[in-house]
Amino acid sequence: MNRSPQLSIWTALFVMAPLFSTTVLAQGVAEVWTDKTAYESGETIVLTLKVTNPDSQTYVWETPCNEPTIVFDGIDIGYPACILMVQPLTFPPQSWRTWTFTLRPPDIGLPAFEGTHRLAAKFAHLTDSVDVNAAQFVGGRVDVFIADSANADSLASFKLALGADVLDSHETIGGQDEVWQIQNATVADAIARFSRDGISITPRRHLLDVTSIATEKPELLDLQMQVDAYPNPFSESVTIRVTPPDAGRVVVEVFDTLGRRVAVLHDGELQAGLEHRFDFAPTGVAKGQYLYRVTGSSSMRAGMVTYTGR
Repeated sequence: MNRSPQLSIWTALFVMAPLFSTTVLAQGVAEVWTDKTAYESGETIVLTLKVTNPDSQTYVWETPCNEPTIVFDGIDIGYPACILMVQPLTFPPQSWRTWTFTLRPPDIGLPAFEGTHRLAAKFAHLTDSVDVNAAQFVGGRVDVFIADSANADSLASFKLALGADVLDSHETIGGQDEVWQIQNATVADAIARFSRDGISITPRRHLLDVTSIATEKPELLDLQMQVDAYPNPFSESVTIRVTPPDAGRVVVEVFDTLGRRVAVLHDGELQAGLEHRFDFAPTGVAKGQYLYRVTGSSSMRAGMVTYTGR
């Protein structure tokens, strides 16, 4: 590993290359890559971050949410709430951990222009970035506040002009909070042209789909909670399968994308080494994405499921 003679925790040797890139810092190595170098409009982008401890001593790295921050063309599309991972992560000598993220333009409303784009990922003091080529995406998801005083005709015309599909809606102080999927304008155009008459539109650019979180050091794998969800997407119910590494209390919870808990599927003792199954059959909630979190005595795992509605 190359190091500067005066390399500190905040000083990096930065190496940039298309598709794959590596940043080396004192006490760690961050590597970021994508599955492809170029993407068509609306095509899913898969970004992977690998953090390695190449040293001979153990390090404990901690961030406010203990998840990487993802930045797309300077726009932070990280988690909206610290509900997934709250425990410090320990990296023994020669160990590493990978996070693989799925970035869906219909969800984040990006890229905002056609050409070269920079994606960056940061965990604790480690950061790295990579360049890709992608076409502009027209559409995306937006948060909408509709004041009680909003004009109903204006609201209807805005929805029609934007090709908006309402994904979530609930009452709040002074009005209504909604999530729209738009398809006839960019997110920036929607905000500039239609945020008026008691209607406020803001970008919804939180990356929520973590497709895998894996520690690949064998002795650390033994400590990980084994968790998955099937089927995903689901129309009636989804089964969350949990295999705890040790006996003890396990809590299985489901949250909406605003961080509100919508269900507690289990809160109690589970036997170690056996698969336990818990069903989530939503009633009275909007279709869309939901986060599940499984908390055990020694580890925590989380993921996302998509409810398509009955």
